[in-house]
Amino acid sequence: MRKEVLVTVALAKRKAEQGVDYSSRFGAVCPECGRTKMRVYHTWPWRKGVRVRDHKCDNPECLVCVLGLTIKSTQRDSEAVSA
Repeated sequence: MRKEVLVTVALAKRKAEQGVDYSSRFGAVCPECGRTKMRVYHTWPWRKGVRVRDHKCDNPECLVCVLGLTIKSTQRDSEAVSA
């Protein structure tokens, strides 16, 4: 049982570390529970057509939330990318 818990926690941490895409329509989606529009914790300035944000899931039933992990999202500026 303990090994299963450790594996579950490790997988949740890995999902959070991999980050997610940011959508101007849906925001960032939690990779663990699927909640949309996670709370933005920090927004970084645009750099080379990419903006990075740090998010926190606020779903108390989500392991990412319980562990207090942050999730990075990336938003690409389509005009800057195609230029």
